[in-house]
Amino acid sequence: MEDLSIVRTERFKRFSNHKWVSLITKITDFLNSTFGEWATLLLIIIGLVIGFFLVIILLSKSPTVSISNSSIVIDNGLESLTFIRDEIQEIYYDEDELVIVGTSGHELLRESYDIRKETLKNAFRNYSYPFSLIDPYKTCFKLWSASTEELSTAANALMKARALAIKNKEKDEIIDISDELSKLGVIVKDDDTKQYWRFVTPNL
Repeated sequence: MEDLSIVRTERFKRFSNHKWVSLITKITDFLNSTFGEWATLLLIIIGLVIGFFLVIILLSKSPTVSISNSSIVIDNGLESLTFIRDEIQEIYYDEDELVIVGTSGHELLRESYDIRKETLKNAFRNYSYPFSLIDPYKTCFKLWSASTEELSTAANALMKARALAIKNKEKDEIIDISDELSKLGVIVKDDDTKQYWRFVTPNL
């Protein structure tokens, strides 16, 4: 049985928004004026209940990355993604997104995970995966506009539809269109509402 390097993502964040503080203060004042000396106990009970369900939600959405000599498995509790070592060309970070590129040149994964890059780097390098903290395709991406002539008519039409999906925050539609573009040999990524593209490059 192969050794596994298991990395759990970090989902807990520190909240410091003054609006939350103001809201909590208002709720506390209301409870004090309504329930008097029972307000403190009630707040503790409410906090425990909210905390309990928050932990359950966070843990259920927190993926586990399992790395072995033959594959990488990312399991988020709802689905499990497996990437075979022999089918991986590059693994790198593009800003905060973890990207896995296949030997065909297509992106197999582009996703943000709450995990220290150094931790993931060590785990991948322990198994000699082609991992880099630097995007090797950075100079290949170009900003898309409606007047882009390098892409086919079909690709430009998809990019236009994708721009609309981004504007309307239709995540599933964005993913579906990205898959269609990939079939046409076009890789796309976003910077806020701006779309950047490059052609598929096998065996970089």
